[in-house]
Amino acid sequence: MVNESRRQRSNFSSREICKLCYHVNAVGFKVPDSTWRSVVPRRFWDDIVCLSCFTRLGDEKGVPWDERIEFFPVSLETNRRDANGQEMLEYEKGGSPHGD
Repeated sequence: MVNESRRQRSNFSSREICKLCYHVNAVGFKVPDSTWRSVVPRRFWDDIVCLSCFTRLGDEKGVPWDERIEFFPVSLETNRRDANGQEMLEYEKGGSPHGD
């Protein structure tokens, strides 16, 4: 039983976690850098922010965040491969995670 708990914790820790609400980020997204900077507080510009927090912040600030947004799944298995260096997400190959 202890081994199973350790394995579950290590699997969970390989997921992207939103730095605002601390929930697992299962749906990734890209927006232009200008949109990102208009919506997300500066101290979180280089962090993971989930779609739910991003849309809430954008709506609160009156920013049209839905223009030029792209979505992609972020599965546990993909995160495991990424953590082991076996495969990189497209933006990690040289592009911005925000689409610019």
